[in-house]
Amino acid sequence: MPRPLRMEIEDGIYHVAARRGERRALVRDDRNRQEWFKLLERVVVRCGRRCFAWVLMDNHFHLFF
Repeated sequence: MPRPLRMEIEDGIYHVAARRGERRALVRDDRNRQEWFKLLERVVVRCGRRCFAWVLMDNHFHLFF
């Protein structure tokens, strides 16, 4: 059975988080970290959202839109 659709609240703030399994690294080094930030910027622009806060750890991240 599919999960219910998520509610979208106008002007709501959303928390997005993702983690690699088995504590494996999401980013390997500073260069890879910069590539991740460029990708985040492209996604934010493409989706027309504002990113209020973010944190990028070695094996996971949190975003607030």
